[in-house]
Amino acid sequence: MSTSRAFLNTFQDHYPERMGRFVLIHIPFYINIFLKIITPFVDPVTREKAKLNCQVAEDGLVAREQLVKDGWGGNIDFEYEHEQFFPALIKMTSERKERWMAKWKKLGATIGTKEWDYKRD
Repeated sequence: MSTSRAFLNTFQDHYPERMGRFVLIHIPFYINIFLKIITPFVDPVTREKAKLNCQVAEDGLVAREQLVKDGWGGNIDFEYEHEQFFPALIKMTSERKERWMAKWKKLGATIGTKEWDYKRD
């Protein structure tokens, strides 16, 4: 019960208006049962945003042109190539970290500075 309450608290009380859609797919049977049991206790606004075990392409949640073929029913043939993508990821995150650190220092570099203040461009 405590886990259920913690899940519900996180699900509906943490940034509920920022969440556009909550989609869970390919979930195990027992998790699906758990979610169906607690769904009546979820706030109605939040409940409308939740889609459980749906077919994202068939239900029109995501266009097929934006989904990979493998397991998702999309049109994109994608194969991850570590040598190509990982260095780009490291570069992007390093630049972002430097930009955020510079902005944090400009704001006074104090504990308690809101994350939103230095991450906003």
